[in-house]
Amino acid sequence: WRTIVGCLKKPKASLWWGGKRSHIQCLSLPQISSVCSGHLGKRLGAETVPKEMQPEVTVHPERTPSLQLRNLLLCSMTGFYPGAIEIRWFRNGQEQREGVLATGLVRNGDWTFQTVVMLEMTPELGDVYTSLLSPVSVEWRAHSEHSWRKVLSGVAAFLVGLIFLVGIVLHQVKTIHICFFHSFCGSEVQL
Repeated sequence: WRTIVGCLKKPKASLWWGGKRSHIQCLSLPQISSVCSGHLGKRLGAETVPKEMQPEVTVHPERTPSLQLRNLLLCSMTGFYPGAIEIRWFRNGQEQREGVLATGLVRNGDWTFQTVVMLEMTPELGDVYTSLLSPVSVEWRAHSEHSWRKVLSGVAAFLVGLIFLVGIVLHQVKTIHICFFHSFCGSEVQL
């Protein structure tokens, strides 16, 4: 069979089937996707062309986040079909339009696509970043990397203080015990 020259997901797309040209005009992206996969499904087999697949989404910072330091927040999506996908970033419920970068769509070779959309950001304690792509939404929360260190330091200081306090109490009990027996028994008490 002859190669399909174009099956574009744009408001206006052309298909080439064996030298015959048919036009698809003024169709929505899902309609074009349906027509394209329908024609391809007839030629390749209906099970070959997927109907629709939701993306697998992960959101993570480019490097270990530090509060008040610039970083990139990455939203990686893979395994979705069709390729028409809208990704928007929100910080504490407000849409972020500046500092948004995208790799563009990359074909996986199995009809599915992948892309990465990044947000340049400076996280502050309590910030909630949301990567919204209809119908999936993924959150990332800014928190202090030092918070666990502070908790562990506090616990360690508490334990050292507790051990010190127990040592003082035991020393005092021993001293009181000696004085108590010494006053009643005189010099006969030997410890």
